[in-house]
Amino acid sequence: MSVTVGLSNLGLGAAFSVAVLIARERLGVGPAGYGFLLTAGAVGGVVGGLAAGRIIALLGTGTTLRAGLVIETLIHPGLALTRSAITAGGLFALLSFHLVVLSTIGASLRQQIVPARLLGRVHSAYRLVTNSGMCLGSILGGVLAHYFGLTAPFWLGLARAAALTACAWRILSDRSTHAARENAR
Repeated sequence: MSVTVGLSNLGLGAAFSVAVLIARERLGVGPAGYGFLLTAGAVGGVVGGLAAGRIIALLGTGTTLRAGLVIETLIHPGLALTRSAITAGGLFALLSFHLVVLSTIGASLRQQIVPARLLGRVHSAYRLVTNSGMCLGSILGGVLAHYFGLTAPFWLGLARAAALTACAWRILSDRSTHAARENAR
């Protein structure tokens, strides 16, 4: 999970490093419009937090993780291609929804799998890996946008998300996540 989220954050950091420029130059919105995009993301995150338990109960942990990876993969080209602030707002909301559901699963799995005496250290290592991905992605996003255009970080995000989805698909099955919980007991 740490590597998956760290790599995910690499693409997200790259994309969000240019989000304000995308809003202004491609979507044609000013500060209030950018605020709308951020608010749409926040609303999506709140709804994701409220719905996470029900979604996981309905679909299972592995299926929810897999669906989230597919959603994240599709959001990147959507954000790269759209010139509509409304569409971008919807994509920001969906992305935040997915990220909160994914975070809920990750935290729950860590708490179930890791012995209590190691939980603080494991969580610290997890945050180091995942936050490093975001920081490195921010740098990479700026460099890509400078040399290849504003949408380049989103195309990187698409390539990264598609590769990650393909690599993690088998690992993130309901059977695998269930087995990990059982082995921890």
